[in-house]
Amino acid sequence: MTSQIIIFLIVGLYLFLTTLLGFIQTRKVNTAKDFVVSKISPFLAATYLAGFTLGGVSTYGVAGDTIKFGFTYLIWFPISMGLGWWITGILFAGPYYRMKGITLPSLIGKRFSERTRLASLASLLVYSVFVIVVELYTLATILKSIAPAMPMYIAVWISLITCVGTVAFSGILGASVTNMIHSVTMVIAFGLVYIAMSKVVGGWDTAIQIMPTVLPKIASDNTDFRMWLSPIGMGWGVVGQIFLAKTTRLGGISTVSNLAASCRSEKDARKAFWLGGILSAIPPFIACSVSILTAAYLGPRITEMPIYSAIGYAVSEVNPVIAGIFLSAILAAVISTFSPLAISFAHIFVEDMLGKIFSLSERQQKSIYPLSIISISAICAWYVSTFGIENIMPFVFSTAFPCTIPNTIVLIFGLHSKRSSDLAAFFSIAMGVPVSLAWALIFNNPFGIPNIYVAFLIPVLVMGADQLLQRFVPGKNARLVAVENQAQETEIFQE
Repeated sequence: MTSQIIIFLIVGLYLFLTTLLGFIQTRKVNTAKDFVVSKISPFLAATYLAGFTLGGVSTYGVAGDTIKFGFTYLIWFPISMGLGWWITGILFAGPYYRMKGITLPSLIGKRFSERTRLASLASLLVYSVFVIVVELYTLATILKSIAPAMPMYIAVWISLITCVGTVAFSGILGASVTNMIHSVTMVIAFGLVYIAMSKVVGGWDTAIQIMPTVLPKIASDNTDFRMWLSPIGMGWGVVGQIFLAKTTRLGGISTVSNLAASCRSEKDARKAFWLGGILSAIPPFIACSVSILTAAYLGPRITEMPIYSAIGYAVSEVNPVIAGIFLSAILAAVISTFSPLAISFAHIFVEDMLGKIFSLSERQQKSIYPLSIISISAICAWYVSTFGIENIMPFVFSTAFPCTIPNTIVLIFGLHSKRSSDLAAFFSIAMGVPVSLAWALIFNNPFGIPNIYVAFLIPVLVMGADQLLQRFVPGKNARLVAVENQAQETEIFQE
């Protein structure tokens, strides 16, 4: 039996079993509400959170970028993953649990106004599209590392079918169960690969000694080995991007709201975020370490293949069984991010967009949820097969993450300050998201300032100035709502 067949069998069996498990959970989805909110344990909730952040971007993508750019990603990316969930838990776990599954645009609309709700709705839908594009692209590159002769468009459509089949009909319960398996698989698989590659290469020290001969062939012109080896070699600006991406965006994603509401108690919700931070930090660190061993093992051959497929090629040569487990884990990482994101997209699309235009029955909502997931995923698959992506992490930093950071800032002020005005909230999102996207995609980050900083600074300055204005020039704000008050939160939910 050839190595490729062994890998195919292991990966195929894993995908079949996890997809089947997701389908089994479909029987428990009796209402439209069951699709987006359920009741799960703190551990299941934590693995759901970890699975959401541990996608192809946070494992395979960051591993490939570690090969190209060095220790900046290896050190700071895992740290930011843990801090992101811990800070989100401190700021949002309690309020979101008490919201009982209300979407973030709806919450923002209740706290502020309809125009602010629409601004949040648009930004979160755009965010979902960007991330789905990245996850489908990453999954397709993994499939190509298993079968190099496979055309890219076929790999993309296989990725589409796999992702949609796991979550489109089972909702948050199916995603939470499969994400638990995915998270455990990732930790085990990455550990096995690290051990196997370390033995072949001759240890970590040997790999570091080999890297200076490999780096000139794969790195950009301005990256030397000393820069590559330094934790701040790419500069504090990039380190800041990593931290902003993981610590200031998570609170503004509806996935977080749904998860918190699905816990059995507010205490369980807080536990889930703390444990989720720990579980989220481990796999990226191991994956980035494996990428360095991979580059050392392949040497000059690494230039003959896509950088994001290099680990798959290398492990396939070393041990096909471990390669099958490893590639299953990477596929699991992609699916584990896709599933919560797809649920979040469907929830916002149905509740905050269609539900405001049409009077949808319970049965209609339950049918539209999977249809919306299938439709948007197919559109994203077309984009991936037509255009592709050059560098995964820079793409995500400049597109997806700036769409959610303004929402997070607005929610922090809105949930924890009664003074915040609707006008400030609206302009924070309506200016923060499009200006930051145009800053990168149209103007190519002028003055060398990455657009993720723009996405952070605009809402902070607007909301901060609003706080000062409300304090020293108090005005009348008819929409001030104390959302921290439990009685009013219940009233909002009942409405």
